[in-house]
Amino acid sequence: MGRNSNANGDAQIKVSGFQVSASELEALLMTHPNVLDAAVIPRPHERFGEVPRAYVVLREATAGVEDALVEWAAPQLVHYKKLRGGVVVTDRLPKTSSGKLLRREVLKADRERFPAAGQS
Repeated sequence: MGRNSNANGDAQIKVSGFQVSASELEALLMTHPNVLDAAVIPRPHERFGEVPRAYVVLREATAGVEDALVEWAAPQLVHYKKLRGGVVVTDRLPKTSSGKLLRREVLKADRERFPAAGQS
């Protein structure tokens, strides 16, 4: 998985010295009734080092859903696990033929879409 993964291959995000499991945040997001799929990646941040950013596939797109999902998740998370990198809605997440998330492809697309990564 790369430099930020544990023995199980779960992506780890280092927020102010705390390890945050991407799969834990993805599982939480998947409990929201409007979320079909989710991927959480690290986003560089000047103050915290990295912060979680979620990419989600929705059942139904609605205005302001990105902020609404951040607010919905916040009370269920300790301060360092909050989605400070925000939520990005996408039509689909890249997967292998067996259905495994291609997290590095999500990271690559994020860097291309938001090139000023260190300026969050």
